[in-house]
Amino acid sequence: MQNIKKINILNIPFSKITLTELIGYINSTIQKKGKIYSISLDATCIVRMLENKDSYAAIKSADIISADGYYVFLASKILGKPLPEQVFCIEIQQACVELAYTQGYKIFFLGAEQDIVEKMVKLYSKKYSPNIIAGYRNGYFSNDEENNVVELINKSGADILLVGMSLPKRELFLNAYKNKLNVSFMSGAGGAFDIIGGKVKRAPKWIIKAKLEWLYRFIIEPHKMWKRIFYSLPKFAFYVIKEKITPKSYTKESICKTKPL
Repeated sequence: MQNIKKINILNIPFSKITLTELIGYINSTIQKKGKIYSISLDATCIVRMLENKDSYAAIKSADIISADGYYVFLASKILGKPLPEQVFCIEIQQACVELAYTQGYKIFFLGAEQDIVEKMVKLYSKKYSPNIIAGYRNGYFSNDEENNVVELINKSGADILLVGMSLPKRELFLNAYKNKLNVSFMSGAGGAFDIIGGKVKRAPKWIIKAKLEWLYRFIIEPHKMWKRIFYSLPKFAFYVIKEKITPKSYTKESICKTKPL
């Protein structure tokens, strides 16, 4: 994999990369039998990782970190370190599926509830081909079952692993087992499984374009989104303002000193 320019935002090494470039890296890495661990972060993820040292370490270990949310993209501009574009988790997943279909790769899907991941896999099998499916499993398993899950993925022969579990479980799992997983590309998929599997509706394109997807999700999932909107977003804004006023304030020693997850 070629060197990717990094941009430090809140002491997180974001990758200066577009979705098209990322897919190119994925394709070349698979062909070369290499390995990439990728994650795309929104403002909520960043706040939570800044408040938990284990999550922070797991995310910083990723080879590629991109901006899933608009407010992360906006923060990069405010801090004078603009990222080229947002790279949504759901768009990474869709691009991986299309890449698998055109190049003959296989994907293992790990996460969500069993009926949701099954619906998603059936949809992809029908729309593209069952040949792109290496395997799938729901995201509900104990720490004692993790080695069995890794063995299941490795036996599937997957080239790509997409993990649709919540933060920090997905990052902790990927960081712990990235060297044991025999896949070339592994990535957190955010809420993509729930959207593709039909559990949650994604906002219409005009709402996404207007940068109001957070408001749409709050309307349809207030019980899940209220903390993100009334706690995480203001806290993220505080962190960005602090970094703007006092550059380099986010050192390894100064973060992760607040409450745990």
